[in-house]
Amino acid sequence: METPIITIGPNDNDVRVTRWYKPDGALVQIGDQICELESERTLVDILASEVGILRHLKREGARVHSGELVARIDPVTHRD
Repeated sequence: METPIITIGPNDNDVRVTRWYKPDGALVQIGDQICELESERTLVDILASEVGILRHLKREGARVHSGELVARIDPVTHRD
């Protein structure tokens, strides 16, 4: 699963990744806070929508635009 930047408001095309709550490579569960995004008007927490390994695609402090990917969640594979 890839996590695109959501559109926070009609004029909020410039968004910044202000904080990663989970480190790159962390196992995340559904509903875990993974990062915080900031626009001119608001802060938004992004939550994991599935279980897997979090991969950061943008660093903390990076400016991104609506639709850009900030993270992906790789599926957890089990070995028998």
